[in-house]
Amino acid sequence: MGGIIKNSTILLLLSVVLISCSVSPYVYKNPKKTSDGLITGNLSEENIDSLLIHQMIDAVSSGEYDDIHSILISRNKKLLFEEYFAGYDMEMPHPMTSAAKIFVSAAVGLAIDMNSIKSVDDAVLDYFPMYTDIQNIDSNKLQLTIEDLLTMRCGYDCSYDAGYFSESCVEQMKKAPDPVKFLLDLPMVSKPGTEFIYNDASPILVSRIVYASSGLKIDEFEFEFLFKPLGINMRNFTGDLRPRDMLKIGLLYLNNGLWNGQRILPKEWIQKSTRAHIEHMNKYNLGYGYYWWNINFNYRSKTIRCFYAAGNGGQYIFVVPDLKLVTVFTGGNYNDYKDMSGPYYLMSRYILPSINMEPDIHPVNSKHSRESLKHEPDDSKPPLFIFDK
Repeated sequence: MGGIIKNSTILLLLSVVLISCSVSPYVYKNPKKTSDGLITGNLSEENIDSLLIHQMIDAVSSGEYDDIHSILISRNKKLLFEEYFAGYDMEMPHPMTSAAKIFVSAAVGLAIDMNSIKSVDDAVLDYFPMYTDIQNIDSNKLQLTIEDLLTMRCGYDCSYDAGYFSESCVEQMKKAPDPVKFLLDLPMVSKPGTEFIYNDASPILVSRIVYASSGLKIDEFEFEFLFKPLGINMRNFTGDLRPRDMLKIGLLYLNNGLWNGQRILPKEWIQKSTRAHIEHMNKYNLGYGYYWWNINFNYRSKTIRCFYAAGNGGQYIFVVPDLKLVTVFTGGNYNDYKDMSGPYYLMSRYILPSINMEPDIHPVNSKHSRESLKHEPDDSKPPLFIFDK
């Protein structure tokens, strides 16, 4: 009887060993070099501590951070890290949700540079003379500017909560025969430029202003003057991009509007659209620009600024100018506001602490135990995001 128990114990131990051996440890590989215009490199080239990056992958793979679809890291204009999860790969476009609002912002900067739009101070109604019977006209509506739309301070009664209508303004807008006329008819609940109300109405009106001023629909305009120069083949843009293409957008903004030496966006627009026009929104978000969010991260006992695009489900483009860093995340945590904040934690706990100003003391894929790396993660709470629902 004792022999049977002993043999069973041995078999159980052998099974555990075999199972553990069958799980291959993560091995870092340089991002693949393609003809897409991105420069690739190695983590150690840019003094990024590979042990923390390994720990990040372990945390994602174990499910600690749920439904992450991709993580890309670029520093000093090089794509250094690229991993995909849940069946996604580098060639699969991913829904950007509200992160795509930044393309509408970029279109305004381009239109101003082309003199199609005079200024962000232009009155919105000046671009819609075809509507001669706009409802609820008052002094506030007459004062509404393009900048008010870009900063989500339009003053319209159009938030995600049911207010003037029995269902949300956004749902009503989607069902309307003419969404633009529907939005222009909305009553005003505050003076434009004074109250931040996150909504999907503002980008739609801005898109129609670009159309009215240029003669090109917003997807045609974005393709011709933004995507095409970046080598992004999205002629019929529907809101989906490859993570590598999202990275190009981040690099364009990091480099003040330059891509491979070519001027695509004015430097002045990059600076104006990404700075916080609305400051100190809450204890986590530093502010909001022209569809770009602002936040401060802790980095080695100091505070560094980051501006970022964000969308429902966990779509992010983080740009940290002081570190010449751009990171991209995609995910599937739609309407799950806790889990979609996972990339914020990955930034603060792993990516930012991994960046050294000295050479990496832990070579890539070294046999040094990952557990031996001791660091204090930034456990501050994530921003209170408000996304499209």
